[in-house]
Amino acid sequence: KQWYQRRVRGGQAEETLRWYFKWNKVQFPEQFKLKVYENLERGNMRDVLQPKYRKDTILISMIYFGNAFICHGLIVFLPIALTEGFCGMAPKKPRSDCLIPTQADIMDYNIITSAAVLACILGLILGKHVGRLLPLRFFTFCLFSLMCLLFICINSLVTRAIFFSVKFGAAAANILIWFLILEIYPTVIRNSASGFINFWGKSGGALATGLIYFLYYVNPFLAVTTFVLNALLSFVAAMMFDKETKDVTLLDTIEQGEDEIEGSKQTFLN
Repeated sequence: KQWYQRRVRGGQAEETLRWYFKWNKVQFPEQFKLKVYENLERGNMRDVLQPKYRKDTILISMIYFGNAFICHGLIVFLPIALTEGFCGMAPKKPRSDCLIPTQADIMDYNIITSAAVLACILGLILGKHVGRLLPLRFFTFCLFSLMCLLFICINSLVTRAIFFSVKFGAAAANILIWFLILEIYPTVIRNSASGFINFWGKSGGALATGLIYFLYYVNPFLAVTTFVLNALLSFVAAMMFDKETKDVTLLDTIEQGEDEIEGSKQTFLN
């Protein structure tokens, strides 16, 4: 309510509320009075890195950096790998010329990338019923394990199954990360925290799109190793992160409800 009053003021707010009441076929209260709430407190980047939130901010930034590196790196890596028949560390030097993908390659790419849609649905379900922390740790562990399997060549079908699973795990972890970002920080610094963490995620994505393309044509081993290292970064950071935010009341100010998330953390650890 306070957020809405800050965003839309005075008569416009009341007019909008009356429309909502009418649309929902609910009688508008006769004694209703709308008071505009003015919040003069503004958060900044220093608040995001204050001791209370410093560890959380750094760890989530690490998780998001590694995960975004994988997500964006796959955008470059998958078309090349599928077109050139990548299969682990098989002794096959990558071609330096551009190949036109076949219809089969395009179909494989569509199937693999469709994993992101399924992962988002599963991530929402797990986030709601299980929590945020355990699924995040599970998916980052799976990402690390699956990336290690790319060093092995069994056959093209297994390689495509690994690609599908990696895409699934990265997308599921990504949606859980944004659950945490929105629920850990109070309203006054939520935008600042989102911007700070998103900066590191986008930096990982931007780095991946150029680096993976370059490393693949130097040696596919280097590209896969880079994926593995970033998956390891996300997994280690997820294991160090220890706050469960499921069912935690969202805060408006830094001072408000200081012990709520800490209480949730102790409940999870116990």
